[in-house]
Amino acid sequence: MNKGKMGPVGSGCFFGLFRVVLCFLAFFTAAIEARADRVDFRAFENTEGSCTVLFQLFDTRGRISQAQESLDYATRFEGDVANSIFRWVVAFRKEVYVPVQNPTHGNSERVAAEIDVETGEHLIEVKSGSSHIRKVVQVRRMLNNRRVNPNDKGVIVFAPNIFDPAIIREYENAGAVVIQDMDALIAYLRATEGDPVKKAS
Repeated sequence: MNKGKMGPVGSGCFFGLFRVVLCFLAFFTAAIEARADRVDFRAFENTEGSCTVLFQLFDTRGRISQAQESLDYATRFEGDVANSIFRWVVAFRKEVYVPVQNPTHGNSERVAAEIDVETGEHLIEVKSGSSHIRKVVQVRRMLNNRRVNPNDKGVIVFAPNIFDPAIIREYENAGAVVIQDMDALIAYLRATEGDPVKKAS
């Protein structure tokens, strides 16, 4: 007998148990540190699903925290906005790639858009300053490009520093909802997406 050696069955059981323990630890950490009140607990029906949801949650939480510590004001502002509505957030600063055919170097990918904040039913473009030209182009892309917005989510422009009615109309004419106050943004998300705390209970 080879004592001390773990066979394939024993090894599989060990790593399976180790994964379950990791997931439980991640869950309790999320409950304390990462506002687990916004997690859809139906995803915890199996080990694999629970790990996926929690790892995504930690990744999003980490991205937001990192942005809040940035020296760049616009990045820091995006992080603060995402943090304020974190219970609805499913992704932060997500880059969307599209395939590019290059006869010389072969097929590759390029970034088609960066989504500042994504919730269950909305893509949110965060606007910290008063300029708007590039952002209007981005909003149109988010509304009309199915690779960027495959689930046809609504688009919100959060722009507390834009006061020109003509600029606001330009966003609205493109199809976006313009919101200029954090309390109003929270109220809008609660009205259109519900309260994640109640959904999870």
